[in-house]
Amino acid sequence: MEGVISVPLGWMRMKDHFKLYCTINIARASLQAVLTSIFLYADRGIEGVFEAGCIATLCTAATCFFFQVRSTGLQFKRSTTFKFLSYSYPIVISGILAFFLNGFDKWILAESTNLSQLAFYAITGKFAVALTIAMQPYAMWWSPIRFCMLNSFNGKALVSKFAIYGLLQIALFSLLIGLAAPVVIFALFSDEFYSCILLVGPLLAVFAVKECAEFLNVGCFASESTAGQLKITLISVIIGIILMKFLAPRFNVFGLVLSLFIAQSIRTILLFIPGQKKVALTIPYLQFSLLFLLTFTIIMITNYLLSQNMQDASLIELCILNIGGWSIAIIAFAFSTLVLFRQYLPLSAALYWSKNKIHNSLLNTGSKAA
Repeated sequence: MEGVISVPLGWMRMKDHFKLYCTINIARASLQAVLTSIFLYADRGIEGVFEAGCIATLCTAATCFFFQVRSTGLQFKRSTTFKFLSYSYPIVISGILAFFLNGFDKWILAESTNLSQLAFYAITGKFAVALTIAMQPYAMWWSPIRFCMLNSFNGKALVSKFAIYGLLQIALFSLLIGLAAPVVIFALFSDEFYSCILLVGPLLAVFAVKECAEFLNVGCFASESTAGQLKITLISVIIGIILMKFLAPRFNVFGLVLSLFIAQSIRTILLFIPGQKKVALTIPYLQFSLLFLLTFTIIMITNYLLSQNMQDASLIELCILNIGGWSIAIIAFAFSTLVLFRQYLPLSAALYWSKNKIHNSLLNTGSKAA
């Protein structure tokens, strides 16, 4: 059912039906919340929660299917179907493999360490997932529209600019989430979990590299075959599992995080290099390397200093210390961004604030030229 939902939602984003897109998602969440409350009140327990989710999903799938049929029609063409299947099945298998890597880490950690290490990893993982959630609005807009941009007038330059802005957002959200984590952990958890703070920066770096791949892999999807992506994902998964089996028993949770970082870095590099041969994006790689290095250095140093003072500090004192750390970190981040990307920021900002207007005008220009 999620597939039936995802395809029409992607089509809505491509056609700029943002109101309908938001309405369907909000209606689904509201319906599921109402039904969950009703079923729990009726003592349905965990079964009621699953039933509420199932009903909301079926209703959403029916609505999306109706919209898609009305918008594009429904027909079956053997040649087109096989072409789409040959393009999409490597992407589907790659997603399954990536999910396997991201789920297998907890099995290895539970096997090689104790439950407290697993708890530290699970808590810290919530902050890392927050980075993915924070990037979702931009990424959901970017994913279906990037190929339209690429085929428009001056397409490579336009795609490069939006990729640059996406990478800058990853760095900024990583900094904000990494600096907010100590206060959240201090407020919600007991002192035995304070050491989780030291793990926030490294695990955020893993998810940041993973998100960067989504903005650097345009070339891998621009060709008629995506088999290369499947091979790259398979290689990174095998390397990641081998490293986790070797490093996790020796270095506990930090060995596991290092394994994931290496695996995701290899995947990102392998996606980027062949992608550049097909679609050469003009991205300042050295500047971004320095920016991400600075960002995660700030997070790790700030969180380490805060972790040394958390045992005897009150929540107010910790907030004051964190505000000081935030101020210094954000000033350093802003200054480094202005220095490293001063030639890109004015155009990137203009593109961001008027992206739909600029994009539509370029598409119209490209269609007229064609």
